Amino acid sequence: MGHIYISGERNSAGRRALEERTADTCTEKADVYVRWYESFKPAPPKSAIVLNNQTKLSNLGQLQRFTAQNVPTIEYTTALQVAQQWVAEGADVWGRKASHTQGLDVIASPKKVGWAQRDYWVKVWPATEEWRIHICYGMSIARGKKVQVDQPRKKLPAAMRNRRNGWRLHHTFAPPKGMRTLAKAAVAAVGYDFGAVDILWDTATNTGKVLEVNMCPGLDDYTADAYAAAFKLVGDGTWQRP
Repeated sequence: MGHIYISGERNSAGRRALEERTADTCTEKADVYVRWYESFKPAPPKSAIVLNNQTKLSNLGQLQRFTAQNVPTIEYTTALQVAQQWVAEGADVWGRKASHTQGLDVIASPKKVGWAQRDYWVKVWPATEEWRIHICYGMSIARGKKVQVDQPRKKLPAAMRNRRNGWRLHHTFAPPKGMRTLAKAAVAAVGYDFGAVDILWDTATNTGKVLEVNMCPGLDDYTADAYAAAFKLVGDGTWQRP
């Protein structure tokens, strides 16, 4: 019999939720060590299954992986001249840092100080929806569609769908056809065992573009239950690494 261990010194709500749900869980085949932020100290035994035991990619690094693996993603460039050309053609272009969180790094206008000094630039794609699909071991385990429920609390671009802009994930919607396949391809491209994939979706053309894969996503009861159940299936040997 084995157990499930959640790593990291960071006292995040997601980590606590997983620990609560897996503390008394026994697995049939092997111990499962889940890297949640920090790596394990000491290292797990060689007999254990270790999930996401790799360095987290930057947001820019993920976009580069998506492009290399032919995973549909937003247009981006690390060349200032290209970004300026996009602006000249009338595109909405955001400057971003290589690694970022909650959109606080965004400089949405080339007229603002610091836009030209950003690490890379993205061309805003006018999608009608944004989703988050959770993948573990190549299986879709949870989903959510972003719905605006509050007024924006921060001065962020209106096209950014996050908590600071009043958006929340609702889990009652069924994802469009093909979205789960896209999410699985994105997680495979970055080399993670599990992750939450943010996807922009255009309902008119039924096409999507991947924004990023969250290695340690925020969790609610629904998604925490889904990950806890998935980690047990891994430890039981029911699911094999794809």
